Amino acid sequence: MRSVLAVNRHLARSPRRLVPIAAIACLLGTFAVMMLTDTAAEIGAIGLAPWIGLIGYELGTAAGLAAAGGAIGLWIIAMEAQGGSLSALTIAIRVAAFVVFAVSSSIVGRRMRESERAHRTQAALQSELIDSTLDGICLTDADGNVLISNAPLRRLSIELGIPVVGTVPDRLLAVARRTTEPERYRTRM
Repeated sequence: MRSVLAVNRHLARSPRRLVPIAAIACLLGTFAVMMLTDTAAEIGAIGLAPWIGLIGYELGTAAGLAAAGGAIGLWIIAMEAQGGSLSALTIAIRVAAFVVFAVSSSIVGRRMRESERAHRTQAALQSELIDSTLDGICLTDADGNVLISNAPLRRLSIELGIPVVGTVPDRLLAVARRTTEPERYRTRM
């Protein structure tokens, strides 16, 4: 059981690792496009901004600032290689914008992860509460399909051989033939 939980935790973190790797690849890809097509001035530093945001969002402030610094460096290299004009003011404005973007995206990422953690904790507590009751409890949609059920109801369903799919009435009627008075059971259900 522990190994299954460890695998699930690893899989849950995997996308968080893939996004920054993809963002770095896209940042370098954008730089390559700028260099190959002589479009550093047209694309501008803004073409690198989404990747800074993703890195900051996923990895935090330090990584976002590092990505911002790297993006500015790549943009300056592309501009100089293509004979674009760079002034200290132009560079300062880009640096300031990227720093604000990196920091703000990292703050948003942290808050989103904290919110997700709080929601998971709340859901786990609610699940523990409903599972700790002795009575079987379920929540259904308007058609009678089970959306949520607690552990006692799931155990009882297994013990009685109640099907795991279908509406509640259909599930209950499915065991009628196992009762001593199937027709009476069907009528009461």
